[in-house]
Amino acid sequence: MVESGMTRNVRIGVLVERQRAYGRRFCEGVASFAGDCPGISLGMLEWCSLNTHRGLSGYDAFIVRVLDDRMEQVLRRTHKPVVDVFHGKKRSGFGVADIDNVAIGNLAAEHFISHGFREFAYCGYEGINFSDVRRTTFAMAVEQAGHVCHVFTPRKRDADYFNENVVSEYPREQAIIDGVNVGEDIYLIETEITKNGAHIMKQMIEHRDRLTREKRWQQLDEDIDYKPTRLDRDIVNKSQIRTIIKTFKEKVCTELFPRRKEVPKTLIFAKTDSHADDIIQIVREEFGEGNDFCKKITYNAENPESVLSSFRNDFNPRIAVTVDMIATGTDVKPIECLLF
Repeated sequence: MVESGMTRNVRIGVLVERQRAYGRRFCEGVASFAGDCPGISLGMLEWCSLNTHRGLSGYDAFIVRVLDDRMEQVLRRTHKPVVDVFHGKKRSGFGVADIDNVAIGNLAAEHFISHGFREFAYCGYEGINFSDVRRTTFAMAVEQAGHVCHVFTPRKRDADYFNENVVSEYPREQAIIDGVNVGEDIYLIETEITKNGAHIMKQMIEHRDRLTREKRWQQLDEDIDYKPTRLDRDIVNKSQIRTIIKTFKEKVCTELFPRRKEVPKTLIFAKTDSHADDIIQIVREEFGEGNDFCKKITYNAENPESVLSSFRNDFNPRIAVTVDMIATGTDVKPIECLLF
């Protein structure tokens, strides 16, 4: 019995994977709301709580991303209220916290248009409701602004089929939960040059041979306007590279990984082998580190397999730069940052 004038404490269990920005922001929002509501306390559950059925009895309700039928059955056996935030299969008797996908599509289009973008594309999952709604809304908003929106659909995932039935399925969400894959945050570093290109006035400029890297000075016959697509392939602008590396250095241990003292293992993708050399030089200069801190892993590099092994297993290098050697199928679990 609760005495008159006393507020009963309601304890809510929250089970949302926090490897991705979505999960972390969601938990922050729930915690902020609960902080303004006297009598509500939160408990962050672990997935093992569902595997062992322990630790659930102390809660009055649950906020969960219900990923499969097994999770649903475990939660139903508690006979407690459940709010599902997975936005997938609708489950009878569970409350749903849904997303306004129309607003998301409109906001995305408004953001890109207001920042001067003129070429648009949407890549999503055909046949999945949230993706279809966002695609339709985004494309409509882009076209109403007088632009064309291209739509791309990823290739069907690899699966084993028998008589047209899927017999093996391992969704990305489950892979993140199991620790096989990790979630991601996208951090955009954009410069005026990467967006619009630049203008080079008629002057003496340095030319570099693609193969030998031999440098020579040569007088331009006329001014040159170049587009962003030529950057780092036909035209080298070290100032632009330095701006991006300097920004990465300033943000990586403050905004991206605020409690880190060491630079997370980072892989930078270069456009050419020569571009990779420029990046490595600037990384070492900006971070004030030696050769072991940042190394090149390409087929043209010296002993690339050994460097790759060190990148995978040793403290250094912290940053690796590659062109074509580290790609799909290469497993380097310590990598936490990809820089394109």
